[in-house]
Amino acid sequence: MRRREPAEQQLAARYDFRSIPTVMMFRNGQMVAQRAGASDAPSLRAWIQQNAG
Repeated sequence: MRRREPAEQQLAARYDFRSIPTVMMFRNGQMVAQRAGASDAPSLRAWIQQNAG
């Protein structure tokens, strides 16, 4: 098991993610979308297109 560094722990707490992989989309410094768990490329592209607008 890998021990997380304090900075990583702070980021995990700030954005409330517990799963790896976690993908977050930010706009103007604010998180606008979050997705946790593995996914295939077409699903990930669709998620990006849906939330990028």
